[in-house]
Amino acid sequence: MLICLFVVLTAVSCQQWKAERLVSSFLKENLKEEYDFSKKYNDLDSTFNITDSVVNVMRKMAGKNEKFKNPIQYEEGPTTRPLMIERVKMKENDTTTFTMTFYLDKELKRVVAFKEN
Repeated sequence: MLICLFVVLTAVSCQQWKAERLVSSFLKENLKEEYDFSKKYNDLDSTFNITDSVVNVMRKMAGKNEKFKNPIQYEEGPTTRPLMIERVKMKENDTTTFTMTFYLDKELKRVVAFKEN
């Protein structure tokens, strides 16, 4: 029983680490150079409620975000279900704090879309 618990906890922490690395890489690639944020990640979650049309709307809205290069570079691929959710609280210069929600494919290999909350 203890071994099973250890295996489950290890798998969950590995997924969390993969999600954080993926979001961090995406931000590094797509944020404009003048923005430097400290990041605090929430626990990884999932959703079945985001459709392809919602993904397209989020991508269009994200393209207008002044903090990001335009166009934002997404890796191509199908929108898999469930999408994984990683919320990140970001702070710039210890003053400006905001939260962003990133939607990842279920394999944790690419960012599908994101929004600023």
